[in-house]
Amino acid sequence: MKKKRAQQSDWQNQPIPKEHVVLSFQHEFSLKDYERLQQGVIPEQMEDKWFIYFEDNKLFCHRSWTGNCHYVVEFEVSEKNSQIVKVTVNRDKTQYKETDDKWDSEFVVYLINLMLLGKDTPYPEKKGVNAETSVLQQWSQVGRAMLGDDTEES
Repeated sequence: MKKKRAQQSDWQNQPIPKEHVVLSFQHEFSLKDYERLQQGVIPEQMEDKWFIYFEDNKLFCHRSWTGNCHYVVEFEVSEKNSQIVKVTVNRDKTQYKETDDKWDSEFVVYLINLMLLGKDTPYPEKKGVNAETSVLQQWSQVGRAMLGDDTEES
């Protein structure tokens, strides 16, 4: 059964705050993957950490409990593929404590691959973080999605 496409009105959400940075980098996705990621994610239980919806070639990624927007991912589409061209990242310290731009760029790709495309993908590494702490951080970031039990069929 196909899930409902997420829309902004499906869940509580706040705009990206004034305190933000814009990361410019490119990451390509196939047109098939681009179509799939437009479905977004609507949380179904407490362990679902994200509400994600797609609008105007942008993917809006909100934490499900607070509605805080952490990422706005902008895409450009060609006849051959789609690619991330810009990511606006929340830097309001009361909403999001991360400050590492490189990690955020890696995490956005991880989030899309895991949450929206159902791909087995490694969690981005952080310097100075041991494996046990990394697993706890991963659970905190993506919840039950890290177990691979809530992905749609390819």
